[in-house]
Amino acid sequence: ALMRYLTYYPEYGSGIYQGHRSYIVNLMFVEQFTKTEVTLQNGMIIPISRNNYAAFKEVYFRYMFQK
Repeated sequence: ALMRYLTYYPEYGSGIYQGHRSYIVNLMFVEQFTKTEVTLQNGMIIPISRNNYAAFKEVYFRYMFQK
């Protein structure tokens, strides 16, 4: 439901990525990431599905260079 909301209001979806079926990530709070997980600034670890790593990496770097 949240991703559908973000589709209707893209200004709120900028910087949000769904890297796994059960999680969305606010890219502003990413501390680091590997091929299997994202670590947020608060220490929380979010898994990234194997199929989404390349897309996550591309979206993350595009987001970081737009700031």
